[in-house]
Parts: sequence; C-alpha cells; structure tokens
Amino acid sequence: MTRAAELGAQYATTEEILEQPSPLAERLGQLCEHLVRHVAHYTMVAIYVPHRERPGVLALAAAAGRRPFPDVVPGGAGPWSEAADRGETALAQRLAGSCDGSARRWVGAQLAAPLLSNGLRLGIVAVDSSRRAPFHADDELFVENLGDLIAMRLALAGVGGRG
Repeated sequence: MTRAAELGAQYATTEEILEQPSPLAERLGQLCEHLVRHVAHYTMVAIYVPHRERPGVLALAAAAGRRPFPDVVPGGAGPWSEAADRGETALAQRLAGSCDGSARRWVGAQLAAPLLSNGLRLGIVAVDSSRRAPFHADDELFVENLGDLIAMRLALAGVGGRG
C-alpha cells in the first residue's frame, strides 16, 4: 500500500472517530491513540487548544505516543509555536533531541498544523517522529486536513481561539 493510500484509509477512520457520540475530549484522545498505532512513522500525536486563563498559550487537550507531553505550548520558536503563531503548517525534518529538556534523543522530526475555523486559530495538531526526515507532502496534506476536521469539532463545541 502506498503512503497516500495508507493515509487516505486513516483519514476515513479519523472521520469515524470524530463522529462518535462520546465527549469530544474522549474522541480526541482516541484519535491520537489511533494515529500513533496505525501510522508507522508517527511516534507522537498531540492536540493543543487555547489555555482558558493564559492568552497566547496553548494547553494540551489530547495526546498519545512515546514522550512526556508539555501541558502548555507558549509562543516562540519551533514548529509547534510557528503553527500556532502564524496559522500555517510548520515542518522540521532533521531534529536530534528531545522537546522536554532531557538528554534523550528520540525526536527526529516534527510536523504541526493549525486548527482553523472561520479565520480563528483554535490550536494545533502536532506529530512527532523518532525518524529523521520521515514526512512527505502526503503527511503535510493529511495533517492539515486532520486539523480542519478537528477545528470543526472544536468550533461546534464552543472552543474559542484568536484571529
């Protein structure tokens, strides 16, 4: 199966997970778990939304994978912050380190896409890989489309963002 076909199949499953009648937080967690289990080069998937009490900071909404997840993502450097601050997909293909300040070297690449709804930035979806340079154009398109699906669900749930 080609990478595009694999991601296409995962997209259909993603839609099924997000359309379940369970609470949104539960569905987002299931989605992250599913992607880490079924997309071979996705080591971590996390979804961040605006922090309720700290403007300009994103708070962890759901995550799965092999790493400690930061509770918040402040503005600044790096693909996650770039996606949040600029509202554009950001990619770093050749990393060598960790994102938690430890000496462990298990993050090889990061891909992050904004969650956009009607011009509002509702957060980001972030994907890490332990491999270096694993992401292709298909991954970028997949994560962007995934971000659109998640943003639609967040908007329907009343999660606010910034323009």
